[in-house]
Amino acid sequence: MPNCDWGRPCNCSDCRELIDTHVCPSCGFSNRVSVMRSSCWVDDLKHGGGYYELDAPTEPIRDLSCYDCGYCMEAVGYYTSVDEAGCQREKERVELIRAGKICASCSKVEGIGEYPVVCDSKSMETGSCVKSVS
Repeated sequence: MPNCDWGRPCNCSDCRELIDTHVCPSCGFSNRVSVMRSSCWVDDLKHGGGYYELDAPTEPIRDLSCYDCGYCMEAVGYYTSVDEAGCQREKERVELIRAGKICASCSKVEGIGEYPVVCDSKSMETGSCVKSVS
């Protein structure tokens, strides 16, 4: 959550959005969904001023189709939309792990993250990770 209102959430879409994860029982993929919460202004009588109170809706209960395998997960709860960008990043991460692009010593996935960890094949086998910022 951004720091929009002196450490408290405000009424912007970034503060109201909540990202939730549902793991597919068929393939184990972490599906990311977005829940847009409703906001309500509350007056702070003790300290003066006020703040926004955010409430996540719980209904209607929806089904979710797995982003990876298409399995229909029934009654996962309420969500506004599927986080397509987040699911695509997760799918790329899973594919890199399946391809063996994970370091044995630091458990970082090669090529993912703000400062990717670059491990050559020799260091991945021996467990001595070569960390560099690209």
